[in-house]
Amino acid sequence: MAHSSLRIFQLIEHLRIGGAERMFTTLLPELQNIAEIEIFAGVLYEGGELEKYLHRHNIPLYKIRKKKFQPHDTLTRLHRLLRELEIDILHMHEFSAAFWGRIASVLSGVKARLITDHAVAGWHNPAKHKIINRTLLPLTDKIVALSGAAGESLMRVEGIPAQKIISIPNGIDLEPLERPAHRDALRQKYGIASGEVLIGMVGRLSREKGAEVLIKAVHELRKLTSRPFRAIIVGDGDQAGSCKRIAREFDVADAVIFTGSVDHTEIAGLLYSLDIGVVPSHQENCSIALIEQMACGLPVVATDAGGNAELLDNGNCGIIVSRNNPQALAQQIALLMCDAQLRISYGEKAKARSRRYFTVQAMAAAYHRTYRQLLSIP
Repeated sequence: MAHSSLRIFQLIEHLRIGGAERMFTTLLPELQNIAEIEIFAGVLYEGGELEKYLHRHNIPLYKIRKKKFQPHDTLTRLHRLLRELEIDILHMHEFSAAFWGRIASVLSGVKARLITDHAVAGWHNPAKHKIINRTLLPLTDKIVALSGAAGESLMRVEGIPAQKIISIPNGIDLEPLERPAHRDALRQKYGIASGEVLIGMVGRLSREKGAEVLIKAVHELRKLTSRPFRAIIVGDGDQAGSCKRIAREFDVADAVIFTGSVDHTEIAGLLYSLDIGVVPSHQENCSIALIEQMACGLPVVATDAGGNAELLDNGNCGIIVSRNNPQALAQQIALLMCDAQLRISYGEKAKARSRRYFTVQAMAAAYHRTYRQLLSIP
């Protein structure tokens, strides 16, 4: 049966909360708004807090229900689904989906295969990823790198040819960030006094996000300024326990607030409650947390991990410091704390840049162009 629309199947491992999963559930509804495109979504494992966003937009969601030690069953289900839906482009997100999707797509009628690589090559299982991605390269039309740094690592670490790589940065939905909760009410909720400067980071408490660097920077910051301040770490994860232990070891438990898991609807209010945003990552690709801080007009201090410097226009829209350097992080936070005009300047430039380059509309338009190019549609 011939179809007038471009039938795109988007495949991801799961829809639990994470950067790749948030980008997935932000991108798909926007693509669905493009008349030429028909979107179908698939997950290897069912369950996940973010499934509700697809249901809300009536995007069909297919659950493969992958099981250990049953690879044939997984491949058969995926292959049959791609054939039955008469998919034109299989768009895969993250390594696991790209592995199973590419193999299952053989003889399925799929015309093109696209991968969005949300990780940074070499950070996790580099040997396995290199071997598998090189082996499956003939089944890969294009790989989307979310930043120039990520594209460079794909070439350097995995040996992916430059002609296979295109760059499309993450984009965010600005609408939820336009109606923040009242600043004073949220500061009161977390016990922030009216004269205290509030410094904060938002993100999953995992090894690569570097929350412990911010905690150590708080210790250093107390040596640099007598101005009252607090730090707030918004999020939860497997490093939460060790981060709280580090706060006690460095005697800053009274100055660091851990919110734990927070519903995404509260993020905007928390961001607008901050005076200074921090992204202390050891590793990043194209940080959604950083883009959200920029969109809220926050002055930001971020490490030079991955695409952070690109997002901040190499320091024109925020301050870049070296990774795993609490002293440097504290020095730059102290600089912003004592210079209100600098905070305003960085915040205004960051907000303008985020709205020009890093919106969901810009991201969806770039993927739409890519889909058409893959199918040689003028």
